[in-house]
Amino acid sequence: MSILDQIILEKQNEVAEKKAQEPLKSFIQEILPAEHLFIQSIKNPNISLIAEHKVITDVEKAKKYIDTYKNRAQAVSMTSDMSFLITLMKKELEIQNIPVLYQDIIVDEYQIYEARRLGADAMTLSTKVLDQFKFENYVDLANALAMDVVIEVTDEDDVKKALDCSTKIISINNRNPETLEVDLGTTIELANKIPGDRLILSTNGIKTNTDIFKLLGSIDAVFVNMDGKEHLDLDKHIEDLFCGIPSNV
Repeated sequence: MSILDQIILEKQNEVAEKKAQEPLKSFIQEILPAEHLFIQSIKNPNISLIAEHKVITDVEKAKKYIDTYKNRAQAVSMTSDMSFLITLMKKELEIQNIPVLYQDIIVDEYQIYEARRLGADAMTLSTKVLDQFKFENYVDLANALAMDVVIEVTDEDDVKKALDCSTKIISINNRNPETLEVDLGTTIELANKIPGDRLILSTNGIKTNTDIFKLLGSIDAVFVNMDGKEHLDLDKHIEDLFCGIPSNV
């Protein structure tokens, strides 16, 4: 079994447990549509910052990040493991119109409803994880909920599948799903195969100002992992990351 197959199996088991504990019918009536805030926020002349969180667990730390993001980030990305914080941060971020992207290995429509219930404005789908039938159905479901869909790609085959879809946001993952090695060259290579009517995001491996400069001309937004940086001057940290980065136009 490959690393990716193992991850998918674990996620399927996790979702099955959630569905048993809290069936979809118990909360589906509570779900209200989103407003496509994500695509509106990252679509601008400058390279957008999507502040990424995977392991933050402290409410006070979360509030410190929020105080910074209201002036510096165009979106915030959080994983399903942070569900208890997503609602808290969402309420705070809504004041500044900063959208939340729900990042997870989506294997079941239950997760899409769950994401919207928590307040997510957008979600990721992977062509590596879903067959074409599920992929198209999940895109349709997200659209019905007015959520923006970010399609994650890692190779040329993924890009071809993504371009067959109506969604306009493609995230290039620089981490190989089989070897877990990270290479920023993946974004540069694949971005050349994506037409200009798509928004291109780059995720994994972007840590420095030099990294962003390498991707200049290929992308519209970058994911930057902000976990563990609450001890820093966050405003200065983000300012340093984007120092000297020119507009995309």
